[in-house]
Amino acid sequence: MQPFRQSQADIRVSEVLELAAELTSMKPEFHDDIFGSAKDASVDMKELVLSGHSFGGITALLSAVKLGEACKACLTMDPWLFAYWQDFKEGKLIVKCPVQIISSEHFHPHNVKFFDSWGTLKAILNHATKQSHQENVVINKIGHHIQVD
Repeated sequence: MQPFRQSQADIRVSEVLELAAELTSMKPEFHDDIFGSAKDASVDMKELVLSGHSFGGITALLSAVKLGEACKACLTMDPWLFAYWQDFKEGKLIVKCPVQIISSEHFHPHNVKFFDSWGTLKAILNHATKQSHQENVVINKIGHHIQVD
């Protein structure tokens, strides 16, 4: 299952990187909508923040690894780390931007029977190059399924 899930994550990361490249190389065309005029809208890639929940969380982390300094920050909620936990623990994957991980109280303890989920979270934060801006927040009385992508 691990190689299959890695290939799925790799596809999602390539989609994020393609979108970032497209937004960087062109001026997006915004259209007026129900909220009013979009003529002054713009995309500032120097302010790129990646975020995701569960499988989206690992996608955000892996995309931040690939984008390096181009990513301003990465916010994940209960990132699904199983397919890449060893690479993060061994320091093969390093996030070069500030990282905040929001964890529900039972998600990572539940995963401990499959792999060292808490240890992987610690490794991500310890190996990150902007260590003064790393944080793992645990929210009690909330479940993994309640958070949103």
